[in-house]
Amino acid sequence: MRSILMFLVLLAALLAGGWIGGETLIARSARSLIAADPRIAAEGVAEMREPQRIGVRIDRPRMDDPARRMAASADWMEVWLPPQAPNTLHAALPAGSQLITTGRHLVAGDGGIAAELHFSPTHGLALSEAGLTAGPMTLDGAPALAGLRLDAVLSGYGHDAPPGTGAAYEVTGTAEGIGLGALSGGAMPGEAKLAGRGRLWLSAVPLTAAAVADGGSGRAPARLVGLRSDGVDVTLDALTARVYGRLVGDADGRASGEVLIDTADAEGFLNRAAAVGLLPQGAVPLATAALTGLARGATATAATAASATPEPAGGGASAGIAQPAAMLTDAKAGTRGPDGQTYADRAVEEADANRAPEGPDASLVRPEWPQPQAGQIRIPLIFKGGTVSLGPVPLGPAPMLGLR
Repeated sequence: MRSILMFLVLLAALLAGGWIGGETLIARSARSLIAADPRIAAEGVAEMREPQRIGVRIDRPRMDDPARRMAASADWMEVWLPPQAPNTLHAALPAGSQLITTGRHLVAGDGGIAAELHFSPTHGLALSEAGLTAGPMTLDGAPALAGLRLDAVLSGYGHDAPPGTGAAYEVTGTAEGIGLGALSGGAMPGEAKLAGRGRLWLSAVPLTAAAVADGGSGRAPARLVGLRSDGVDVTLDALTARVYGRLVGDADGRASGEVLIDTADAEGFLNRAAAVGLLPQGAVPLATAALTGLARGATATAATAASATPEPAGGGASAGIAQPAAMLTDAKAGTRGPDGQTYADRAVEEADANRAPEGPDASLVRPEWPQPQAGQIRIPLIFKGGTVSLGPVPLGPAPMLGLR
């Protein structure tokens, strides 16, 4: 997958430098790149020759990576730059494009898949914005997704950035019509929807066109070092919840932190868990009562701590969440500050020069999330010491989060 991204970014660098007169050279370079990687193949590469799109069309592209048990194919793929924005790369795949991973087939429906990558004009053409849209998709022939939209914008780290942070992206998105039956292999019926925003912390900017063109320039691949949910609304049929949380990788690469679930439908979620065999049906009333008591205790503890703890410099957690929204708008507009830099360029510069300091305290940050709404209870999931617990009750091993 990384080789395909590098291929796309190198095409972006070639397109930005080639313009219309260089499309023949670009197509030739694309053929050479495909021939040099045995995991990638295509039946043909042709110049677009369109005044509004400078790029190439790749016929019958295929990718096969047995080491990762992953394969992908499509009838065609188009990669282009608009003349008015030569640092913005567009890529599109048609309906019928498919990804095969661990033996399961994900197939795009009407509308296909489209991606947009914006590279900062300075700092080695680093990736400063990205967007992904997809229409309906099926998994092994069953409806898996009705629609997807994801947007990411390079932002400041924030006061709660974990150790090892080298870049941060503010992410917003919506996933509709998530087919739980398809995802669970028929074990869990129903349909879900996700919508919200959060942040990803990476060890470095994941893509720069200049680095790819130089063969990598000795930079280590970017890895995930942490993530935060600033409020993701989850809908499961008629059940609703809002999820907050912050997770970072511990020394073993396992998730460490907390996830808070605010819902007025705790019993409904437990009934769904019992219906698919995750919980004994007779335990639902007791579990509901226990969660309600646990949530009330957590709320009282949070209120006591908030009254006793002074607000951090800079406005506390709420300021750390609100600031990137303004930066996101400014980055998209390309507006410049008094020093002549755009906010996107400034964020890239911060990623290059101001890596979050290493230290034991940085991974222990606990943001002050908004309190649950009236009628809701807060269910805490605690990730600590390689395990995940529901309050004091252990549930099992914590998932891996990135690579250490």
